[in-house]
Amino acid sequence: MNVIQNAEVKTPRLMDQVRGKMRLLHLAKRTEEAYAGWISGVRKYAKN
Repeated sequence: MNVIQNAEVKTPRLMDQVRGKMRLLHLAKRTEEAYAGWISGVRKYAKN
């Protein structure tokens, strides 16, 4: 029996999830970049 022990299930990082969702919605590359910029700005602001 082939058993994987201590297997870690990694959830995608926030930005990977956002980009994946935007690609599913067929949004423009520039829109994706703009949203990613806004999200990273908010995250930096909230961190301080």
